[in-house]
Amino acid sequence: MSIKNRNQDTKNKRIAVDLENTIINIMPPFIDLLRKEHNIIMDEKELLREYNLNKTTGLDHDAIRELFKKVWEPPYSELMLLYSNSVPSVLEKISKNFSIDIITATEGNQKIIKKWLSDHEIKYDNIIFVKSAKDKVNYIFEIIIEDYPEVAKLALENNKKVILVDWLYNRNEPGLDGKQNFFRVKSWDEIPKIVYGKRYK
Repeated sequence: MSIKNRNQDTKNKRIAVDLENTIINIMPPFIDLLRKEHNIIMDEKELLREYNLNKTTGLDHDAIRELFKKVWEPPYSELMLLYSNSVPSVLEKISKNFSIDIITATEGNQKIIKKWLSDHEIKYDNIIFVKSAKDKVNYIFEIIIEDYPEVAKLALENNKKVILVDWLYNRNEPGLDGKQNFFRVKSWDEIPKIVYGKRYK
């Protein structure tokens, strides 16, 4: 594969990229913690039938928030997986023409997160920590790579191109599939073609 016309027209454009369940699959440590701390045994399919894990687990907001913090602490952070093995190479490829901002509402330890990204050779220009996932749309970007359907909807309303990485909880979400500038991907290998359009071959 090659990218044609690497010139100035895209150099100053920005891509926003979510962290959890977009770059990283945080479900393995989350499921492990759920079992150990709350004696709740669920497989990924059962757990992720909805985005709101309070509904699927029966736990309150504070308990879920605490689990999302703990997944970023050793030894659980060592169980983190890439969403796809091609994430580093795809980000490296698109970084040649775009600034990459990781924008995340994670509850995790920022120092550990940055080390994890470095250890896994994740290419990015900036990392921005926001209080609410919906705050992401307040930043400047042309394209967002995301898993949360509500952020995807807000981005579309703001005339952004949205690449939604596929999960059970964001399938069949009304107001997304079929929309202009909306793309669902099951593999990160699909992303460069969407980003570059006709200039990619």
